Amino acid sequence: GLVTSDSMMPLRALSRGEGVLRRPHVPQHRIMARRPRVVRSSPGRWLAVPREDTPDTRRLFDAVSVELNRYGILTKGSVLSEALTPTYADVYRILAAMEDQGATRRGLFVDGLGGAQFALPGAVDSLRAGDSSGLVLLAACDPANPWGAALPWPQSDAHRPSRKAGALVVLDDGEPILYIERGTRTMMTFGDADISGALRLLGSWVDSGRLDTLTVTRLNSAPVLEQRAWIPVMERAGFVMIPQGFQRRAGRTVLSEVP
Repeated sequence: GLVTSDSMMPLRALSRGEGVLRRPHVPQHRIMARRPRVVRSSPGRWLAVPREDTPDTRRLFDAVSVELNRYGILTKGSVLSEALTPTYADVYRILAAMEDQGATRRGLFVDGLGGAQFALPGAVDSLRAGDSSGLVLLAACDPANPWGAALPWPQSDAHRPSRKAGALVVLDDGEPILYIERGTRTMMTFGDADISGALRLLGSWVDSGRLDTLTVTRLNSAPVLEQRAWIPVMERAGFVMIPQGFQRRAGRTVLSEVP
């Protein structure tokens, strides 16, 4: 009861026998020579469970401190996306008090997100000095993905995406270009962005074992096989056409683009 998680993923892993102590069956004379094998698996995000005797102000201060270290620059949108800080009024009081003590800075750091922004000392300079991040694959609910929390999702070519557990997003220098629904059967794009690199990135994750086999049946709210313009794009990224759509398995050779 000291820690909890923000999803059911750890419980599902335990029910499959992952992340638990396993004692291998070995002959009696070899027991002293081998140690139990520990499978280390801790999916999801973990957090400490507040003690019941902890004052409410202390709990809120601890939550705000965690979020400041998580985001660097804290905005109203990022505060409201966290379960431990469902309201902004009380958080604002904590942040203002931390500002008086020199622990935070208040200012207009990110254009378009309002004036109630608080940053850790040095966070703004680090953000300004940051280089291009290139293509990055994240869980949609990852704190490193500001879209849908601190920033509103840009206009997509399908329904509005959300920060659901199991969904993925590919960012190109911080801008979302591809959203993958939970189960990976539905994808959506944003604007006229080229997603060839994003598809190859997904394939590399499949090859490395970090993602299971991908089966895409719908793209931008329509069956992918009915959109002929996407067929060569999917094939060049290593996806194979199947009756349901396109599939990417581990070890699939990516075809080079023919001029």
